Amino acid sequence: MKRASKQARDVAYIHTLAAAAGLSVKEYQRLLEMFNRIDQCKIGTISKQQLMAAMKRDKDIAAFMQLSRAKQKDGRRESFEGVFNRIDCEGGGAVTWEAFLHFFSTNVQPTIVCPGCNVWRPSTPLVPSLLPL
Repeated sequence: MKRASKQARDVAYIHTLAAAAGLSVKEYQRLLEMFNRIDQCKIGTISKQQLMAAMKRDKDIAAFMQLSRAKQKDGRRESFEGVFNRIDCEGGGAVTWEAFLHFFSTNVQPTIVCPGCNVWRPSTPLVPSLLPL
């Protein structure tokens, strides 16, 4: 019985965190999974080098970040450096989970689904300011 109540608390906690970030539970879990896949050292931060390496080894991360097709509002390509610096709002050279979550929760489109099939498409650009015009 205690195990079931702990699981219920854990689920409620995730729902609370997702709601506080303005995301669905699925979006929140996807961002957390992505952050953890990039942070292979498990120190709680992501460096530019870690993010670049993760994008090279993992097509899903590269598709999620959409940096190869990133364009600014004026149509110019935004550099990897520029995107990373926007995520690293404190300018410390390393992105924390909180900064990662804040960036994507304030710049993310609503959940992207295949019309009529409710399938999330991670290869669809998620950051509106990075979308091609």
